[in-house]
Amino acid sequence: MDEDKEEVDNPVECAFPKPAFFDLSPIKGGLLFKQSTNLVGSWKPHLFLLDGKHVFYFDSVQDKVPRGAFHIGDCKIEDLPDLARERRMYCFSVTTKSGWNFHQNKAFVNRVYVFSTPSFQEMSDWMCILNAMGQLQEDALLLT
Repeated sequence: MDEDKEEVDNPVECAFPKPAFFDLSPIKGGLLFKQSTNLVGSWKPHLFLLDGKHVFYFDSVQDKVPRGAFHIGDCKIEDLPDLARERRMYCFSVTTKSGWNFHQNKAFVNRVYVFSTPSFQEMSDWMCILNAMGQLQEDALLLT
C-alpha cells in the first residue's frame, strides 16, 4: 500500500483543521480497526469521527488531538470480502486523494485506509455515510 502513497511537504496542499476532540460536532463516530501501512500490517483500534467534510482519527478516546484526517469528497469506498474472510471481521477500504498525519506533520495523497468492524451493520453504516457525505461534497463543488 505504501507504494501508492505519496508524501507532500506543503501543508497548503492539504489544509486540515486541527481540532481538539471536544471541538468536533461529529455526524458519526466510533471505534474502527485500522490496518497499519507498515510491512507487518497490524490492526489497531482508533476512534473515528466524521464531521461532514473530513474523517478524523485518534489513537484513543482520551486524545485531544487527532492522529490524522482525510477529506471524504474525493474518496472511493470498497467492501473487502476476501480480507473479511481472512480476518473473520467485516472489512472495507477508503482510498482518498488527500489526507493529513498530524503526528508527522505531513500531507498524504493517494492513500488507502483499510478498516475492519465486528459487525456487518457497523461496516454498512460507515460505508453508507461515507458514500453519502462524499457525494454531498462532490455535489457542493459542482454548484460553486
